[in-house]
Amino acid sequence: KIETQVYETIKFIDFPQFTSVRFINDVYAGVARVQRSTGALQINTDVGAVNPTSNAAMAVYTGLCGAMIAPIFCDNNSGPGGMPSLSIAVVSGTTYYIRIWSEHPENEGTFTICFVSSCSPPNDLPCNAIDVPIGQTRNGYNTCATDNALLEPGNAAACAAGAGAKNSVWYKTTVPASGQVTIRTQPGSLTNTIIQAYIFPTGCANAIIAPQSLGCNNLGGACPGGISTGSQLTLTGLIPASTIYVALDGQGSLTGSFPAGPFSGLCWSNGSL
Repeated sequence: KIETQVYETIKFIDFPQFTSVRFINDVYAGVARVQRSTGALQINTDVGAVNPTSNAAMAVYTGLCGAMIAPIFCDNNSGPGGMPSLSIAVVSGTTYYIRIWSEHPENEGTFTICFVSSCSPPNDLPCNAIDVPIGQTRNGYNTCATDNALLEPGNAAACAAGAGAKNSVWYKTTVPASGQVTIRTQPGSLTNTIIQAYIFPTGCANAIIAPQSLGCNNLGGACPGGISTGSQLTLTGLIPASTIYVALDGQGSLTGSFPAGPFSGLCWSNGSL
C-alpha cells in the first residue's frame, strides 16, 4: 500500500517491498518509513521519460522533521545518467527523509525513484566471504550491500575514512606455498573499485577485534585481457595455507556489478602481475 501526501515540498511515501514513484519540478524530499525489516535498502533514481532532469543529487536524513542538520548519506552520480543511487542500512520503524534536487537550475525536470528492500548480496559480511582459489575469477556485485559496524572492520575497502556509503562485499583465498598473492579487479557497471585485504587473527566472526589490514588500493592493474581501471594489490610474506579476506567496494557510494566473461570480475594469481 502506498499513501502519499504533500507538505510544502515533502512527499511522504509509506512503501512495501518495491515502489516506483515519479516526482516533477526541482527540489523534493521523499520520506520512506521502513515497516517490514531491518537490513538493506536500495534507493535508485533515473531520468524521467518526458522533460527529464539530467543531473540530480540525493541526501538521506533521520530525526525530527524540521530539526535535521547533516545527512547520514549523500550521493550525486552513482546511478545511470548522472543520477544518484544509494545502498544503505536501515532499521525497522525508522523514518528516513530522502531529499532529491537538481544540481543546476537548468537541469530541472522529471525523474523516477524506486526502493528495493531485503536485497543484500550473499557475501555482505566477512564470514560469508566467497572463496576464490588462486588462478580463478569470480563475478559479483555490491549493489544493496551495507556496512555492519558490529561484524566487519570500520571503513573496510575505503582506504581512508571519507564520504560515501560503505557497500563492501567479501572474498577470501588460501595463501599458496609461495606466500604471495596478487588480487585484481576489473570494473563493470561498478566503474571504480576499491579493495582491501585483511587477516582476522581470531576468526571472521571477530572481524572487528584487531583486524590486520594487509593493504588497500583503488587504482591498479586489471585481470588478464581486461582494462586497467580496476584495483590491484600484491601481497608478499604471507603464511602459506592461511586465509586472507578481501573487502571490495566502489569509490564514494558507487555500486554495481563485475562483468561476466573469462577475464573479468575479481581474480587472483600466485604473486605474478
